[in-house]
Amino acid sequence: IMAPFLLTSKLVTKYDEAIEAYAKARAAYKALSSQSNDNDNENKNNDTSYSYSNMYMYQAALMLLSTASIKVKQKDAAAAILSYQKGIDEIRQQQHDHAYTMPMLKHLVSASMKLGGLKAKRGDDVGALQAYESILSLQYDTVTDTVTANDEPSHSDINLILDAGKAHIKCATIRQTMNQPALAIGHLREALKHYTIKYGVSHRDTQAIAGSLRQLQLQERQEKEKDLQEQSLSVVSKETEATTTATTTTTTTDESSPTT
Repeated sequence: IMAPFLLTSKLVTKYDEAIEAYAKARAAYKALSSQSNDNDNENKNNDTSYSYSNMYMYQAALMLLSTASIKVKQKDAAAAILSYQKGIDEIRQQQHDHAYTMPMLKHLVSASMKLGGLKAKRGDDVGALQAYESILSLQYDTVTDTVTANDEPSHSDINLILDAGKAHIKCATIRQTMNQPALAIGHLREALKHYTIKYGVSHRDTQAIAGSLRQLQLQERQEKEKDLQEQSLSVVSKETEATTTATTTTTTTDESSPTT
């Protein structure tokens, strides 16, 4: 049996070798992208050359995501966050010239969920929220409408809807932590919509979300009623205090008046 420290040493070496391999691959893809751009400048009408450049940059971005996953295994959260963020930014850059492909969407969603989880573990609720909300900015509303309108939506569309639902749940949890119940309720409503499309009304996950939504709505109503009662009591207290002050002033004035 191999000693534990030898196993650890081999694992560390394996991770370091993987990171080095990803770095070399990334450099190669970036060089190919640059070369494709040079070819495109020589032939403005060559759309294929430009698409190759875009593809190479996409592959270079994926190397960052792969590096991030290794950094997570090495328990280097800070480095993993940086790699995930840069990889996500580079993939998003592709949308300026081309619509997202399904593989791009899948990688973006997966990386953003992992990024949000890492930031949440480090206590960065704002950063985690931004990561999860970035998933919701990927035109999911269009996909939702398409799925709802069609009797037989594609498997990919359905999975995108579920991803959006998961992101909404994460956002709702953080909003509750931030004491923003109205926003949390909004996210749970959207999550319920997505899970209903994916699983149906009677599924246990759908039912769990519906139950959480009802509970949060009840809590919000109770808080509002409590606030109204406190406001009413405050008004009554101020009116009573004003009346008492006026009565005391009148009594004092009467007592200080000279008698005839």
